[in-house]
Amino acid sequence: MVSSVTSQLVNISVSSSTVVPDCNAIVLAGGEGDRLRELTTDASGEVIPKQYCSINRNRCLLQDAVFRARAVAGTGHVWPVVAQKHERWWRKALTHVDPSQIVVQPQNRGTAFGILLGLLNIQLEGLSGTVLILPADQHVDDEQVMLKALRHLTQWAERDPEGIYLLGAQPEEADPALGYILPWFDSKHTPIGAYAFIERPQQSEALKLINRGALWNTFIIAASLETLLRSYGPRFQPQMESMRRIIEAQKLNGDAGLLNAEYLKWPSLDFSREILEQNTDSVQVLRLPVCGWTELGTVSKIQKALLHRGSSPSADCLFLDLAGHLSRDLNSES
Repeated sequence: MVSSVTSQLVNISVSSSTVVPDCNAIVLAGGEGDRLRELTTDASGEVIPKQYCSINRNRCLLQDAVFRARAVAGTGHVWPVVAQKHERWWRKALTHVDPSQIVVQPQNRGTAFGILLGLLNIQLEGLSGTVLILPADQHVDDEQVMLKALRHLTQWAERDPEGIYLLGAQPEEADPALGYILPWFDSKHTPIGAYAFIERPQQSEALKLINRGALWNTFIIAASLETLLRSYGPRFQPQMESMRRIIEAQKLNGDAGLLNAEYLKWPSLDFSREILEQNTDSVQVLRLPVCGWTELGTVSKIQKALLHRGSSPSADCLFLDLAGHLSRDLNSES
């Protein structure tokens, strides 16, 4: 039986005038959400990854990200990358997505391998063009502003197939839990080259970076499929070729065991550190207009998101409601 939430997602009308042609979107949803374990533990003591939780609504964060992806790339061009161990949650959240486009990682090996697996699945379907990459653990107050920015970002990547385009958000505070991008100079409306990437600096260093014009790294990326695959460079060629052979074999016999065996051999690697930082000359940063963007990595970030929404916990949420759990925890402390 299809839930009312799923029906709403299936029936969302995506105007062809707003969909970027020849675009596919990868939604990253394979993380564990360890920093929010205390808040995302349900009544039975099970820890639910934050992308399968909600903020005061019936849609979980993963479904929010899929909605954004569909609004830009169109229905049938969204590729969620999930973890096998989370199957009980993503099956419920992704009922409206073609099962053949759900990319299942046997293990979480970081965003570098998660993105690569998504890219190769797209390529082996005979597709090309632009790829939009969206994390599934982010909250936005103004969806229309975000969608406009995503389309703008993707269109820049479409015009410049050799570049890697990245959204940067104006920092509201010196947050040491986020990554920062330092552009060559400030630009309000057009992309500008990235001078440096700084991952999770000390708070004092973050403040200095902000004073120099640094932006928060939203990890929202758009580039051509070929450019993203090429950005992995010679270092990743053995894993890339191995992964490509295994995906092709899986399509023929459905055996996921080979991919699991390969994943066990690989370290956990971050796309920002291992790929973007090695391709700084190709990266262009586009400023994200103010839209209440928040990376939900800490309890304080969830509190801020709820404050912006100005709403109370949902009583009929189909997913674990972070608002409800936060209220419960605060009440138990008082």
